[in-house]
Amino acid sequence: AVVGMMASAEQMPMVSYWASSPTLSDQTAYATFGRSFPSDAPHAALLTRLLFDGCKGGKNVALVHESSQWGEGYAWAMISMHEQLRDLGVLHGTRLVAYPFTIHGGVPDEQNLGLALDGVLASGCSVIVAGALGGSLPSLLEQAAQRGLISRKHAWFIPYGRSWLGELAALQ
Repeated sequence: AVVGMMASAEQMPMVSYWASSPTLSDQTAYATFGRSFPSDAPHAALLTRLLFDGCKGGKNVALVHESSQWGEGYAWAMISMHEQLRDLGVLHGTRLVAYPFTIHGGVPDEQNLGLALDGVLASGCSVIVAGALGGSLPSLLEQAAQRGLISRKHAWFIPYGRSWLGELAALQ
């Protein structure tokens, strides 16, 4: 993000081969930025629509996400779509609640992650979206299992990359 802003300030074109954060689509902040890899914004919007489609109320979804540019952008895209659906009168009595946690060098702050998951537990949400990448996702799943959030009562959506079914099964 910083490099993209610097390139924009210097009017230098910048092309990324692996940047999917929706925030990088802001042409005001990143005027000279381009990508060969698509933004995650349409994916986040689609997931939000799938989670809430046909919902007449009472569905609460927790979004636990890292406070990286990717995590914040993904959360923003989901929350924006939820608000659009609510404003259109499609949703009534639903909530999408974000629980961010900090990361340093791709590694989560374990205490902060624990506080985010404690918030999910207190919320009573049974549908959870994990907005976390490689290094933080295993810690997220381990701490969620310790709190009883990996169970048959909870549906997890992990939008990033590879299958985590083996890791989830081992945690139950």
